Amino acid sequence: PAPETKPVAPPELELAQMLHGAIAFPNTRSHVFGMPFQGALPDLVAMMVRVWLPGASAELRRLHPPA
Repeated sequence: PAPETKPVAPPELELAQMLHGAIAFPNTRSHVFGMPFQGALPDLVAMMVRVWLPGASAELRRLHPPA
């Protein structure tokens, strides 16, 4: 059977936007504010995802507790 699909809830969208903002900010900081970021961008993105994922997983469990 096909997996159940539901619309993305506003708090779920905010979780995704948090990661997007974190990933976009080093370039904004560099190009808009003239402040360099440290390291290679792919390494920074990987670090951001590693830091974000546990918190996002916990928040999704809070938003969608088992029935």
